[in-house]
Amino acid sequence: MLIDDDVKHALIHEAGHATAYSVLQHQSAGIAVLREVLKFCNLVAPDGPVNGEAAGSAAEVLFFEHYDLDAATAHRVGLGMTEEEYRKQVDLTVVFLSPYKKQIYEIYKQLLGEIIWRETLADFPILTGPVGGMNLPTGGTFTMLMTPDEIATVIANKQPAEGDGTRGASLYQI
Repeated sequence: MLIDDDVKHALIHEAGHATAYSVLQHQSAGIAVLREVLKFCNLVAPDGPVNGEAAGSAAEVLFFEHYDLDAATAHRVGLGMTEEEYRKQVDLTVVFLSPYKKQIYEIYKQLLGEIIWRETLADFPILTGPVGGMNLPTGGTFTMLMTPDEIATVIANKQPAEGDGTRGASLYQI
């Protein structure tokens, strides 16, 4: 499967959400992919914490120094924020996530490993039924890429490195 910059941004984005939801202990069923369109998502309980919702964009800022405005629209609208309000929330969430930059990167690498060998969307196994006590969203076929337990293991096993909260991916190969 071709891994382009859009996919890399999407994986960092979802790794940011997953890290925040895990740290904030918000109910999650993990990271999945919508097979029909190769769209990555965190399967989480409704009414997520604001930091969790902005964490995808914040992770993009940590690694790429900007976030995708189009991709952030659903989160911004879901939070009922203007673009300016959302940008300020992303800046606050960057501070919250900075100590977990290594964990975000480790989750990104695991996600990349789950998709890089697949040649077509048909290579993704179908996820069925409720997952983690939550029903799957309607309107598509999902594949689980990383479970909440796998995410929690990354968070628990990778202690935040002091001084590792700088923006930019200079220490990381993305």
